[in-house]
Amino acid sequence: MTIRLVAVDEHVLLRLGLARVVATCQDIELVGETSDLVEAAAIIGKTGAGVITIDATLGSGDGIAGAVRLREGFPDLGVVVLSPVEDDALLYRALDANLSAYLTKASQASAVLAAIRHAAVAPQSFTSPGLSAALDRRRGQHGLLSQ
Repeated sequence: MTIRLVAVDEHVLLRLGLARVVATCQDIELVGETSDLVEAAAIIGKTGAGVITIDATLGSGDGIAGAVRLREGFPDLGVVVLSPVEDDALLYRALDANLSAYLTKASQASAVLAAIRHAAVAPQSFTSPGLSAALDRRRGQHGLLSQ
């Protein structure tokens, strides 16, 4: 099975880098790239893409909210959120929105590829390399860690 991927990010350099990494994979095909949600929906509809990567803060808007809107039209779409910074609030928003994965843009290529593969087979299941640490921080903030 080939995973059909669309990259949604305002930064051309990131999209080009992702394209270069994906080009080394036999199981992932980048079928489109854009910085626009409307265009992303058109590409998904035209190509049958099953996974997107999306910038958490897409432009001056909100990539997570945009991903939720895309999911309304494509309920089985796998969504990998890529964040410019490690941000627990963004991670929890992606988790609460039932998206597939959350990583920072500083992640290793292998981690991003693993998240794309996860999103393709389990789009409604969440993964994030930073989830455990974020949960520990949340527990600590609420005094839930044993002393």
